Amino acid sequence: CDVALYQKATSFANRYQIPFTSGIVVSGDQFVNSMELLAPIASTLPGIVACEMEAMAIAQVSHHFNIPFLMIRGISDIISHDQQSESYQSSVQFVSDHTASFILQLLD
Repeated sequence: CDVALYQKATSFANRYQIPFTSGIVVSGDQFVNSMELLAPIASTLPGIVACEMEAMAIAQVSHHFNIPFLMIRGISDIISHDQQSESYQSSVQFVSDHTASFILQLLD
């Protein structure tokens, strides 16, 4: 990611005490929704903080055209949680709203 964008986002989150995690996010062609699917990925890349399916393409195009890129994700489905599906259903709107709010405030 772009260092300046990363510093701006983390500084903003810290200033307004918005909890966040930063780190390595992996991208692939399938929805990783179980520890069984995550295990081989995590053994290859220890310390990943999330798996996703969309942002890698945007990152590659941004890199190719020398456009600054920063991925900000709201995580609403956590693999290690019991009743993951129910947890997702109950949190997706909250996570989406707060992530969108964060991004809009950051861009302002």
